[in-house]
Amino acid sequence: MSTTRSILAALVTSALMLSGCNLKNKAKADDKSAKPDTSAAPASDGSAASSATAKPKKELPPGKFTLMAQEVKKNPDLGKFLVYFKTGERLDAVVKAMGEYAMPRDIPIVARECGVENAFYSPQKHAISLCYELADKFYKGFISKGLSPQEANQRTLDGLTFTMLHEMGHALIGENEIGVSGGEEDNVDDLAGLILIQAKKPEWAANGPIALMQLDQGDKPQYFDEHSITQQRLGNILCMIFGSDPQGQKLILERVPELRPRAPKCPKEYAQRDKFWTKALEPFARSRN
Repeated sequence: MSTTRSILAALVTSALMLSGCNLKNKAKADDKSAKPDTSAAPASDGSAASSATAKPKKELPPGKFTLMAQEVKKNPDLGKFLVYFKTGERLDAVVKAMGEYAMPRDIPIVARECGVENAFYSPQKHAISLCYELADKFYKGFISKGLSPQEANQRTLDGLTFTMLHEMGHALIGENEIGVSGGEEDNVDDLAGLILIQAKKPEWAANGPIALMQLDQGDKPQYFDEHSITQQRLGNILCMIFGSDPQGQKLILERVPELRPRAPKCPKEYAQRDKFWTKALEPFARSRN
C-alpha cells in the first residue's frame, strides 16, 4: 500500500511538536530557510507562465482552535489535572497543529469542572469542553488496575489527547458542515486515530479507547447508543494501526488474537479512512489553498 498524503498537511511539524520539540525555534529556522515559490503553471505554448497569472490562493476564514483551562473551585482533588493544560506541552502542541484547518470562527477548548465525567462539542456555543472529572475517572481506573501513578498519569494524558482530537473532529464537521457517511462518532474516532498514527504515536491512539473503557466498568453495553461500544472502538483503532504498517505492527496480532480474522482487511480500511478524511478536510487546509 502506497503512503497516502497526510491528514495534516503540516504533520511533520505536528510530530515534532508532539515529541516535545520547540515549535518557536523551528518556525524561526523555517523563516530563514524558506524561499519564495517561483514555479508557475505551463502556458498554452508550453513555456512557463508568468507568476502574475498564477491562480490566487483561496481565502479561508481565520477561525482556529484555542486551549484554555479554568481554575478548580468545587473539588480541590481535580486541581492536579490542570498541569496537563497549563504547563503540559502535548495538548497545546496538538491544538496548534490543528490550526492547519480553517473554521468560520475560533473554537475554544475549555478544560473545566463539569460535574460529569465527559467531554463534548457544543454546536450552539461553538466550544469544546474537556471535563476534569473525565481525567479523574481515567486516572482512578488505571490505578485500580494496578498501574503505578506515573503510568496511570501517562495513560490518562493519552486518553485526553485522543478524546480532545475526537471532539475537535466533531467541531470540524459541525463548523464546516462536512458530510459524513455512517455514524459521526466512528468517523471522528477515525480522525483522532489517523492523526496519532501518522504522527508516529500509535500507542497514544490505542490508549484512547482503552482509557474510555474506564467509563464502562460494571455497566451493560449500550448497544443503541450513538457510540460504538468501547471494545469495538478499540478494535477499529487497532485495525487502523495494523493496517498502516502490517509488517511493523504485526506484534498486535500476537497481543490481540481477536483481530486476526479482520487483519487482512485492515490495510484497505486504513487507506479508505485516510482517503476520506484527506478529501474531506482538504478544502479547509491552509497549506493547500
